Amino acid sequence: MHIMKTSLWVAAVAALFFTPAIAASVSYTVSSGGKPVLALKLPAGCEARTKGDKTIIADWHQRPKFEFELWVVENRKTVNEVVERIGDIIKSEFQNIKVNKTDTIRIADVQASKISGAGAEADDGDPGKTQVVVFSIGGPVFVACVHGEGDYASRHLRAMLDVLDSAQKP
Repeated sequence: MHIMKTSLWVAAVAALFFTPAIAASVSYTVSSGGKPVLALKLPAGCEARTKGDKTIIADWHQRPKFEFELWVVENRKTVNEVVERIGDIIKSEFQNIKVNKTDTIRIADVQASKISGAGAEADDGDPGKTQVVVFSIGGPVFVACVHGEGDYASRHLRAMLDVLDSAQKP
């Protein structure tokens, strides 16, 4: 009986100290032209930095670092229009995209286009791969892009999709 009580106590203490804490999310609102256009829930540890029409969402402390870019495309009305010009939109991060595949997916309860492609990273010209999601929620069209060398884009696609799935009109 004493051994059973001790074992239960040890198990309870171990569960207390070794069970991962549930990470809280952080709310972030993307703005364009001084107006809020998209609300997102970012995983704990992620930060968002907006400059112009591009927001970088990243967990700078995670190794390897998780990062993706999100553009607000105001001058195009439909997802299809943006898909046709995807290379121009993401060229500050990823260049010479050669689209391998385009799929229709659902994120945040809306239809979206997911583009898989290869090309070069804009910062150093290294060959890379990208996963791009184009969608619209209540107004402008948005482009989210995760890219990198090797399989970085495919390994981080799920995390990007999880953030995008929280998207809603502010």
